[in-house]
Amino acid sequence: MYVADGKYTEAAPLFVQLVSMEEKVLGPDAPILAETLSAYAAAQRKLGRDAEAVKLEERARQIMAKSKVVNTGKPDPARPRSK
Repeated sequence: MYVADGKYTEAAPLFVQLVSMEEKVLGPDAPILAETLSAYAAAQRKLGRDAEAVKLEERARQIMAKSKVVNTGKPDPARPRSK
């Protein structure tokens, strides 16, 4: 909600918590983690923190390269379904 409302400063600590939880639960190379890192990077850019955003984007790219994700057209059971 914070990001949708443009409250990037308030969102930052929540991104940190989410990244930590995803790393612990899903592992450091989970594709979902890469998506979270990319969203966090976008928020950091909105705050003018480009150097931090670049680091987050690079990590997200590395995760995606390792995972070799292939779109099978099947739902990802680890992703929540939208209603």
